Amino acid sequence: MRLSSSATATALATLAITGAMISCQGRQPVSTEEGPSGQGRILTPPEPVITSAAPDGSVVSSQGGFAYAELTLTDDGDAVAVELEPARTAEAGGDAFLVDVTRFFTESPCRDCLAIESVERGSGFTGVEVAIRATHPFPAPTAPTARRDLHVFDVMGVILSNGAPGQVQAFDPNSILIYTGNDLRNADGYTALLDNALDTWFPTPSVEAHPYRIFSTDATPGTYDPLSPNGLTDLVAPTGRNIFPMGGSSTIPFQFNLLPGETRRVALVLLASYGQSASNKAMRTTPQYYLPEFNHKPAWKVTATVQNNFLVEGQTGSTAELEVAVRDWQQGAAAANPWEFGSSPKDAVRQASEVGTVTVALPGVLSTPISQTGPGTGTGVFDDMTYAFLLTNQAGAGIGTYPGLVTVTDSLIDSRLSGLDRDLTPTDLGQFTTYQLFFAEVQPTPNNPPFLLCNLSCAPNPPYVGIPADLTIGAATDGDGPPPIEYEWDFSYLGNATDFTPADATTAIPTTQFTFPDTTPRTIGVRARDGLGALSLPCTLVLTAIPAPSVSCADAPQFQVQNTGNFSRVFMHHELNLWGGNPAQGWQQHLAFSPVSQDVYLLVSGLEIGQSFGGNYVMRSTDGGCTGPHRDPQLPLPAL
Repeated sequence: MRLSSSATATALATLAITGAMISCQGRQPVSTEEGPSGQGRILTPPEPVITSAAPDGSVVSSQGGFAYAELTLTDDGDAVAVELEPARTAEAGGDAFLVDVTRFFTESPCRDCLAIESVERGSGFTGVEVAIRATHPFPAPTAPTARRDLHVFDVMGVILSNGAPGQVQAFDPNSILIYTGNDLRNADGYTALLDNALDTWFPTPSVEAHPYRIFSTDATPGTYDPLSPNGLTDLVAPTGRNIFPMGGSSTIPFQFNLLPGETRRVALVLLASYGQSASNKAMRTTPQYYLPEFNHKPAWKVTATVQNNFLVEGQTGSTAELEVAVRDWQQGAAAANPWEFGSSPKDAVRQASEVGTVTVALPGVLSTPISQTGPGTGTGVFDDMTYAFLLTNQAGAGIGTYPGLVTVTDSLIDSRLSGLDRDLTPTDLGQFTTYQLFFAEVQPTPNNPPFLLCNLSCAPNPPYVGIPADLTIGAATDGDGPPPIEYEWDFSYLGNATDFTPADATTAIPTTQFTFPDTTPRTIGVRARDGLGALSLPCTLVLTAIPAPSVSCADAPQFQVQNTGNFSRVFMHHELNLWGGNPAQGWQQHLAFSPVSQDVYLLVSGLEIGQSFGGNYVMRSTDGGCTGPHRDPQLPLPAL
C-alpha cells in the first residue's frame, strides 16, 4: 500500500507476519509451509543462534525478528510517498546471546504488526518523516486462563540499506562498515547483530551495522519489582523497562534523508528481546520475569553530541567536545553464580554485561581512535551514563564535514555456555557492540570582525534642518580580514536585526552626509564590514536637528584671511560663525568658532596656499546679534 504526504493519516499499510518457527520443545524445526494469502512463506531456520542458555540447553533469554517489510521512499518534487510491502520470506536469525523467537508470534499470525500512520516532508531537513506503528501480535492477556509469558522487551525497528558508492566507510577499532549517508537521521543506535541472517532477507554485503529505532521506550522502573513472585506486579498490562506488552502498540517517527526526485528502497525489520519466563505450560499464566536478564544485553541507546566546536582547518591544536550518552539495562546488575530459574534473584543476571569500552573514531581528524573504559557519569539504567571526549584536529583536516563513529563495546564476550543438547548450531559472534554515527564540522580559518571605536561625530552639531551635515567616525581596524573595509550607515537606527538591511548609505571612507528633514530626534548608526563579510558592532549617535539660521542683516563684521602655509586664519573681533554658499539654496556652515572676548587668530583648515575663500560668506555672531552678507574679494591669499 502506498501512502503519501497528501493522503489521510488514517490510511494504513499493513504487514503480515512471516517468520521461522521452532517447535515448543526446541528440538526440531518445523517444515517449510505456505503461509496464508499475502504472507509469503514460513521458512525453517537454517542455523538459529543460541548463546544465553542453561547447561541443559534450555533457552533463557533471546532475541529475534518477528516482522519484516520493505519500504520504497519517493519524492517526486510535489509530494513524498512511502510504500510498505509485505515480507516475501523470513528466516530465523539470532546473534550471540539471541535466538529466533518467531515461533511465539506465528502461532497467531499478525496481519498488522507494522503500519504506516503518516508521511510528511521533513521539517528542517531534506527528506521524509514516516510515522510507523508496531503492534504486538498477541492481544492483552485479560482472560484468567490467558498465557502471560509473551511480553517482550526493547523492540527495535532496524533499517537495512546497502548504502551508496563512496559513502560506506570502515571505522576502527573493529573496521566495521557503516553507511555514512545517514539513512536514518534519528537513529537510537547502530547494530551489527543479525547482519548475516538479515542478508538472507535484504542483502547488504557492503554494510555491516544498521541504524535502528526503539519502539518500546518506557525506560522507567514501571511495574517491575524484583521482590515480586512474578517480577512484574501487573502481568496483564505491565509497564517500564522498555517492555512491549502483549496487546501493546507504539508509534514512532523515522526520519529518512531523501533528495527531490529520488526513489530509495530500504527494509525494516522488527527485533525483540525475549526471556523464557515459563518453564512449562502450567506456568504460562503466572510466568516469572527476570530483568534485566531478559533485556537487550548491549547498550540499547547511544547518542553522540558535538559541542563547543572550534575545529579549524589546518590547525592541529583546534578542538571540539563530544558527549556520548549511553543506556544499558545490564549496567551495575549483579551476576548470580549459579544463576537458576525460579530461585535466583529476579534482578540478577547470568553473566556480568556492562559497558566495557567506549571508543570514538573520527577519520581524517583524529590520527587514531580514542577510548575510555569502565562506567561513565550516571547510572546508565534509568538515566544516561555520559562520557566526555576532546576531539583534536591531529591530522590537520581541511574544511568539511567528517563522519565519526562511537563504538560501545560490552564487557560480555560470547555468552554462550556449553551443554547445548539440541539440534542447533551455535555461532560465536564475540563482543556485543552498539554504534552511533556523528558528524563533525571543520571550519575555515576564523575571520575576526573589524573594530570600530565609537567616536561618531556630526558637523555641525547640532545639525540644521534641510542642510547636509557631515557624519564621521574613526577608521575601522581589522587584524585578519581582507580589504576593502566598507562602512554601512543607517539614518534611522532602531537596534533591530533589520537595520542596515539594506543600508541607507555605503561608503569606502568613514564619512558621509545626511540631510535631516525635521527636528525629530533620530539615531544614526554605522558599522564596518570587511572583505569576507564580517561585521563590526554598530556605533550610534542620537542627534536632534534645529532650524537653519536666517540671513537678514545688511551689515556683517569684517574679517580678513591670511595664509600660513598649510592653513589659513581668520582675524576677528566678535563671537562668530562662518557660513558660505548660495543664499538662494540655503547657507552651509563651514566653521564654528568658539566664543572669544578679545582679538584672536583662529586656524581655518582646508585652504591651500594661493587659494581664496570666494563666493558669498556670512559672519554671524553666536549671541544672535548682527548678521549679514559679506563678499570676499576672491584675491589670492598673500604669503606671510
